[in-house]
Amino acid sequence: MPSSTLFEENKSGENEKRILSVDGKASDINKELNWIETQKNSNYLPDIKILQDHKSVSVRRKVVDLVASFGSEEDLDFLAKWKESEPDRATFLKIESAIDRIKRKKRGAEVDSVDVLSVGEALGYIKSVVSERKFTIKGEISESNTYGSMYFFKLKDSDSVVMDCWCFSGIVLRAGFPLNEGLEIKVTGQFKISNKSSRLIFD
Repeated sequence: MPSSTLFEENKSGENEKRILSVDGKASDINKELNWIETQKNSNYLPDIKILQDHKSVSVRRKVVDLVASFGSEEDLDFLAKWKESEPDRATFLKIESAIDRIKRKKRGAEVDSVDVLSVGEALGYIKSVVSERKFTIKGEISESNTYGSMYFFKLKDSDSVVMDCWCFSGIVLRAGFPLNEGLEIKVTGQFKISNKSSRLIFD
C-alpha cells in the first residue's frame, strides 16, 4: 500500500486508517488530502467530510474539490447543508460548483444555476474553478513587449487562436535565450482574471 500519514502501522504490522482531525495542522492535513487525491478512491470521503469545520480555508476548499471529484448523488445533501453554514464566500462558490458538477455527472446534461451572482461573484466563481490549477501550454510567441518589470506576450497556435500571457522579466532573463516572435515554447503557470475588466491572462 502506498505510504501516507493517513495510515499508521499498528503493533501487528498492519496498516490502520487514522481519522483526520479538525484540530490537525493545515499543512499536514493538506499533504494527506493531496495523497488521497492521487488514489482516486471514494472510500476516503467519509473520513474527510469532518474537515468541513476545519479553521483553514485551504483545507475546506480541498475537501470540496475531493467531494466534487469522487462524490455521488448521495453527497448532495452533505454539500447543500455545508453551503448554508460556510462563512467563506469563495469556498461557498466552490461548494456550488461541486453540487453542479455532481448533478451533471448524474444527469449527463446541463443544469441551471439556482443563485443569481453579481459580476464580481461570477468572476470569483470562475477563478475558483480555473485559477487554482497549473497548466503547461505550447504555442508560438507573438506581440511581445516589456513594461516595467513585466514581460507581456501572446501565444498562438496553428489555428491562430491567441492567448494573452505575462511573466516577470527576470524569468525571461533566466531562460537564457531571447523570446523572439515566432519561437515555439512551452509555458507553465496559472490563469488569472482581472477583477475589473474580467480579462483572462496566463501568468
